[in-house]
Amino acid sequence: MPSVWGYARVSREDQQLALQLDALEAAGVPHANIVKEKESGARQRAGFEALLERLQPGDSLVAWKVDRLGRDALAALVVARDLDRRGVRVVITTSAWTARRRPGAWCSASWPSSPSSNAPP
Repeated sequence: MPSVWGYARVSREDQQLALQLDALEAAGVPHANIVKEKESGARQRAGFEALLERLQPGDSLVAWKVDRLGRDALAALVVARDLDRRGVRVVITTSAWTARRRPGAWCSASWPSSPSSNAPP
């Protein structure tokens, strides 16, 4: 049976996760399925890596912002592409973007595009 998982991260111990946790729970992520970390995105994120390994085809990964998936846009794109190939749905709560197993979903919905093009600017 598919599961819904959430990931929340702040970079420093003195920062709060409350805003992200509220958004994830509002998106339907069970509190018990939210992985929380207080670690810089530039360092190894053991909780995130374990979550990625746990995800199965049909599962959903919900994050507050795209930057929770990677330390930069390219790293986030690589994670999203890998999850898409594995059949895992990715939902970003602060945007209308959701990867639903269609080629180019991440790129076409992540950057503004002209009415005649789905390519990044």
